[in-house]
Amino acid sequence: MMLAQPAYLWAFLALSIPIAIHLLSRKEGRVIPMGSLRHLHESASQQFRGIKLNELVLLALRLWVLLLFVLLLAGLMLNTGEQKKWLVYDPILIGHQEANTFADSLQAQGYEWHWMATGFPTKDQSPEPLQNYWQVINELKTQRLSEAVVVSASLLKNFNGALQPLPDQISWQTFELPEHRFSTFGVKQSKFNIVRNGISNSSHTRFVTDTVAALPDTLRTWAPIQVAIQADKGFESETRLVEASLTAIKKILPIEMVTTEIAQADWVFWLSGKTIPATQANVIVVKATAGKLLEQVAAKQWRVHDLTMERAIQENFTVQLASLLTTHPETEQVIAANDRRSISSQQLTTSTQARAMGGASEKVSWPLFILFLVSLVAERILAFVRRQ
Repeated sequence: MMLAQPAYLWAFLALSIPIAIHLLSRKEGRVIPMGSLRHLHESASQQFRGIKLNELVLLALRLWVLLLFVLLLAGLMLNTGEQKKWLVYDPILIGHQEANTFADSLQAQGYEWHWMATGFPTKDQSPEPLQNYWQVINELKTQRLSEAVVVSASLLKNFNGALQPLPDQISWQTFELPEHRFSTFGVKQSKFNIVRNGISNSSHTRFVTDTVAALPDTLRTWAPIQVAIQADKGFESETRLVEASLTAIKKILPIEMVTTEIAQADWVFWLSGKTIPATQANVIVVKATAGKLLEQVAAKQWRVHDLTMERAIQENFTVQLASLLTTHPETEQVIAANDRRSISSQQLTTSTQARAMGGASEKVSWPLFILFLVSLVAERILAFVRRQ
């Protein structure tokens, strides 16, 4: 037995209303002149006891109806199954002193230790990595548990999709991981070497560029980006804008970019009305037609529409181009693996409370609801008969 909305228990104060009505509405008997009192004493006493008994039954029935109504508001759920309490522990928190202390206290209160992993293995088993917290929540819903306390790092990357409210029996506790520094890639240049480092904590992930004398052997390095530009007459304005954007990218970002022929290029900028030759390179075609500034139209082909100075500034053409040229799947994987941004317990609880306030009757104990309706009908019938 559990209450989904215990705050509604204050409504028990309403039980005083029918009691007050009963006490204030008692009528004094009418005085009727009688010629003889023979046989009157006994019949009057029996009638009075019957009236008094009916009033008390009606009062008790009304109190019972109010009691059931308050329990429905409070979300009373009857659970006749076995009461089980689980502690669901995120394997990434192994070695986290504060989380371990909290988990030990729960075990002392009778909670069973289960890893946050597929199948919820016990403490003496080895957990497999889990990349989606919603999968944990959906699997917990299928367990017959009175309560589950999830102890997790609550990494943002593992909440795939929109934030959902937690079920009533699940309590989520977030323990933040310490700030972590990691290297994403290195770039060899003629004068010095560059290392792009990331710094991630519970609130943000940022990147800094450091110069080093030598690159570590284990660090992935970026080869210089080979760029080729094919520009014909009539595309002079667009060519200047593309060249200016590439120059800005080379100056701001820690990458090396060199101009080469189409056959050796990684990226080809095609500013021409001629047919594009067969190539293994990524191709960016610049056209004077209307459309989205930069969009992908094929597996290795992008299109730039109506490139003008005004539009390049308003829609951040240089930023879009830099994001396209510097995207490396391996680097993205390194960043994702080291991302420690998290969602706090308060954010998850707020989502759950918002759902509860928006739909307090989402879960109804149907046996209790049917009993309430039956009792209400019985009270109305008795009140009609007694004319009260």
